Amino acid sequence: MPASKNEKFISGEDIGLWLRKYHPNTKIIILTFVSDYFRISNIFKTINPEGFIIKSDIKPIDLVNAAQTILDNKTYYSKTVNNNTVNGHYIDDLDRKILYHLSMGEKTKDLPNLVHISLRTIEDRKAKLKDIFGIITNVNSNLIKEAKRHHII
Repeated sequence: MPASKNEKFISGEDIGLWLRKYHPNTKIIILTFVSDYFRISNIFKTINPEGFIIKSDIKPIDLVNAAQTILDNKTYYSKTVNNNTVNGHYIDDLDRKILYHLSMGEKTKDLPNLVHISLRTIEDRKAKLKDIFGIITNVNSNLIKEAKRHHII
């Protein structure tokens, strides 16, 4: 989307934020080519759209279905978003790799060699995942059980 003439809106995300602030009852559908974890997560956190569609996931008829679903007061997420969303949070491939290796019996301390990020980052991501899944214990098996239940692994 091109920036507005006054550059108040430089992306659709800016419009979504404005709508949430000044017209909070407006139903928002994000339609984008972007599939970057941080952008999608930020949009969910700041805008919490009723619909989120990755353009490469859909056909024109899907837009009609998305609009009708949202008008029926439900959410609509395209395949990529839906398969990676739990309780309104986007789960990226790195989180999936962490969960996969834990499910295979790997110890957290060994994960930096397998997923190529620091132990601190892995611990932060595990904490975020536990929060998303509503897990209050420190037991990895509960995290794995929830990830399987939500079809993340």
